[in-house]
Amino acid sequence: MARIIILTASTGGGHDKAADNLRILLTESGHIVQVSQFMREINRPLNYVVVNSYKQMSLRSPSTFGRLYNLSNRRLVNKRFSNVLNIVGKSKLLAHIEVYKPDLIIGTHLLASNIICTLKAQNKIRVPYLSVVTDFFPHLSYINPFVNAYIVGAELTRNVLIQNGIKSRIIYNYGMPLTPNFYAIKPQPIEPFTLLIMSGSIGLNFIDDILDYLSKSYLPLKCIVVCGNNKHLLKNLEKQYADDIKSGHFELYGFVDKVDLLMDRAHVIVTKPGGLTTSEAIAKELPLLIPFAMPGQEEENTEFLLSAGAALRIRNGENLMFILNQIHEDDRFFKLLKQNVTALKRTYDINATLRLIDAMSLGEYGNF
Repeated sequence: MARIIILTASTGGGHDKAADNLRILLTESGHIVQVSQFMREINRPLNYVVVNSYKQMSLRSPSTFGRLYNLSNRRLVNKRFSNVLNIVGKSKLLAHIEVYKPDLIIGTHLLASNIICTLKAQNKIRVPYLSVVTDFFPHLSYINPFVNAYIVGAELTRNVLIQNGIKSRIIYNYGMPLTPNFYAIKPQPIEPFTLLIMSGSIGLNFIDDILDYLSKSYLPLKCIVVCGNNKHLLKNLEKQYADDIKSGHFELYGFVDKVDLLMDRAHVIVTKPGGLTTSEAIAKELPLLIPFAMPGQEEENTEFLLSAGAALRIRNGENLMFILNQIHEDDRFFKLLKQNVTALKRTYDINATLRLIDAMSLGEYGNF
């Protein structure tokens, strides 16, 4: 039994979801686990600014976020921001670590590496550090020689880290940390060709457009629409598509904590390409239809998925119907999409991730 601290921050749901998945799995294995919102621990005003700025930019000005993301991915700018982050929070995070006395530190957020690796470089902590890269193209903040090991979700991620000077022997392509229910593959659904639409993150206008086309489609389709915490969107769609809901053509949900069960019923997923959602879809062998991607890491994720042949980009409702017609008329087209998704899943191994964590927390990493 080891004491493990997991550092995350709420800039997008993927970092927190990865941390919580690890908490669940490691607690079940008998470890004592603390998930820490490290930005909040070191400086609450800074956490408020960073987290809320991300939320506001994602809703109102994605292009601004993309420019800031790309700017922060330049070495000089990244170094200066890292220096500021260390000045503001290094001492407080060190104090937190000294109180908890972990055997292992895991970071599911790129900014965690900045402070932890500075503390390790200054010999202020000697605890091993495992960095979980939650997107397919690693941001510059992930890259640091004082990281002891990396978990990544694709061979591409591994190669980019190696190109930036990280030793190949410490990079493990085991996939994002997911709970076992996402690895269980159920038989192909017998209901009509089913789209799982994660609409809460896509926006009302786009959803109206594609659901309008789907409502009028002659194809034998079923649509499962998840609105998340967007109650306004759910209420609007329930009113607008009452007949489709009554007929069973559409199913609408608000927040769902068992997304895996809906994935089991779907043939494809329509979603933004966040790192964790994408990994869940790949684990369930679901091709992705991508209507929108945040500039920055989601655009990079999209490029990766398109190049792997595991996803298609959809521009509007008419474009979606063109793709669905192609799938309906050419079974080989859909089978190829599925094969490409399944190929990405080959290295996913949550048990290997847990064995690595055990070895690192017990000081046996050199023999792993």
